[in-house]
Amino acid sequence: MYQILNWNTALTEKRNTALTKTEKENNLSKILQFIKKFLDGKNTIAVLQQIPFKMKNEDGSWIYSDSYKKFETEFSSDEYKIISNNDFNDGFIVMQTVIVTRIKTFPPKDNNIYTKGEPTNREVAIEIENAFSLLGLHAENGEKNLTYIKSIKGIADVIVGDFNAGDYQKYTHWETFRKILPSHVCVCNLPTKCVVDENGKLIRKTCIDHIFIKRELITKCENVKVHDNINYSDHYPITFDIKL
Repeated sequence: MYQILNWNTALTEKRNTALTKTEKENNLSKILQFIKKFLDGKNTIAVLQQIPFKMKNEDGSWIYSDSYKKFETEFSSDEYKIISNNDFNDGFIVMQTVIVTRIKTFPPKDNNIYTKGEPTNREVAIEIENAFSLLGLHAENGEKNLTYIKSIKGIADVIVGDFNAGDYQKYTHWETFRKILPSHVCVCNLPTKCVVDENGKLIRKTCIDHIFIKRELITKCENVKVHDNINYSDHYPITFDIKL
């Protein structure tokens, strides 16, 4: 059995960057500890969106962000494997989607698994030998969102992430969302993100983080849970099991 965590950490959002240095460090520590506790289990895989990478220095040069340095330290290579595509755009990116796991080796994967046929910082994929392939994504939003979600390929057995879209009334293209990935079943279309006003008051919750499982594997998926008691991000963590 494999356990998978999907979570948009929102560490690069203004909501987080507006915090004081101490508040930011405390929030980062809580997020990292939640992930580490999850990864203490056997055959666990964390798919994470909005993990910081680089930032522009005062002189215009690009430097690694303090948050990324902390992330890399917490998930050191002697215990964990971090998979990402942070070499996209020659590494000049502020955020990335990553996979963190204690599983150390993976067979080669075909880049055709990615939406554009090539890896970007918004997507990351792995193949678990003799088990399944996994694609984690962070969809573009705004005017680019519809084109993005329509172009997601159904190659990976399991597709998780922040789609910035969903089958709910407030999303303009909900009917189109229902039609994406016909080879898969969406097993999570629940409130996963809190939309708040400038004072932090809840306006509404949205259903934009999803889990898609190939139809032939759907009976292997169990225990889907939205952890709505964890409020370190404006997105809730989601966990589920694949019994193989």
